[in-house]
Order: sequence, then C-alpha cells, then structure tokens
Amino acid sequence: MQEESALPAFTPRAPNFLLGTPAICFNIAKPMPKKPLMNETEQKPDNASKFEAGKTHAKQAAEALRAAAEEKASQLRAAAEAKAAELRSTAEAKVKEYRHRAEEGIETVRNRANSLRQETENYVRENPLRGVLTALGIGFVLGLIFRR
Repeated sequence: MQEESALPAFTPRAPNFLLGTPAICFNIAKPMPKKPLMNETEQKPDNASKFEAGKTHAKQAAEALRAAAEEKASQLRAAAEAKAAELRSTAEAKVKEYRHRAEEGIETVRNRANSLRQETENYVRENPLRGVLTALGIGFVLGLIFRR
C-alpha cells in the first residue's frame, strides 16, 4: 500500500470540448520547503551584546549628527557674517550720501541767510527812515499778536 500524503495530488484535465488546448496541471501535493530551524549549535546573540551594539550605533549616530550640526552652524555663521558686512557697507554708503546732502543743504541755507542779511543792511543804509519805520510797524504788529 502506498502512503497517502496530507494533501492529495490534484491534476485537472481539459474537458472534452477543449481537446485542442493543452491540459492544465496543478500539483499542490508537493509541500513547500521549510526553513531549517536553528539547531542547538547555533547560538542566538545574547541581549547584552545586542544592547552594546545598539549603544555603539547610537553614539556613532549622535556624533555624526553633532558634526553635521556644527558644520551647518559654521556655514550659517559665515553666511550671516557676509550678509552683515554687506549691509554694513550699504549703510555706510547711505550715511555718506545723506551727510553730503545735509552739508550741501546747510551750506545753501547759510549762503541765503548771509545774502538776506547783506541785502537788509544795504536797504537800511540806503533808506534809513523807511527801515526804521518798517521795523517799528513790524514790532507793533508782533506786540499785538503776542499780547493776546
């Protein structure tokens, strides 16, 4: 007698109306190869060595991360210093420009004030009576304004 396997072999054949087509065969009785189990000679790594390996890996990863962070910080610092130098030079240029404009404006006002003073002195020397009466009238009007 033959020994029967756990699963019988199944081999379907093509029906009579499909005689021209090849037959479909399935052999599902063949068991799947199993992975060999660990025998006693193979040892599992113990938990302490796994822990040490993990600890070493974590230290290496932390060191790599620290080095990358330091590199990035130095790059950012260099970029910030370059930008600060650029902004400083731009600000100094603007300060020089505005100082020059202000000096020109002060010089213009000073020249106008001197020319107005000279014109007033010349007018008063040429027309002393009219100059005194004009000053008296301006003083009277200002006195009325400030009294109220």
